[in-house]
Amino acid sequence: MEQGKKNVRQRFNVIDVLLILILAVLAILIFFTVKDKRIVGKTTADADVFIEVEISPVYEEIKSLAEVGSNAYDVRTGDVLGELTDVSYSDYYLEGISEAGERVRTRVPGMASVTLTLRAKVRESSSGYLLNGSLITINDDISLRTPSFSGAGKIVGINSEETEAN
Repeated sequence: MEQGKKNVRQRFNVIDVLLILILAVLAILIFFTVKDKRIVGKTTADADVFIEVEISPVYEEIKSLAEVGSNAYDVRTGDVLGELTDVSYSDYYLEGISEAGERVRTRVPGMASVTLTLRAKVRESSSGYLLNGSLITINDDISLRTPSFSGAGKIVGINSEETEAN
């Protein structure tokens, strides 16, 4: 009788199989997470790049508050992103469909699009540029502030020093 109970305890049941599967999936996820970080981790020395950030819509009254020469900071972390080297403005437009079914662009009075150019120190990696340890690419969302201006927008350009933006 005791030998029958031993055999029952040594057999796998459904819970054991599920536990093994979960551990295998976790091991695979950890492997790919570490593997991706190693790829991003292969970096070269610091380089200067010019990052163009478009912030829109912005009220016309505050568009001129961003000052060339001031530092821009990441709103989320407080880290320095870079120095503001250029500020440009353009009219803000909304796109829509007319009653005739045509695409139309309409200027929004009192609103503007602001393009800020930052000179930033980044590390080049095989995946792109690392700014303060975070990978940045075109169309990434970014929230920044300067001593007199803040806003959220998208990265619309990343250029090397030789091909300075604007």
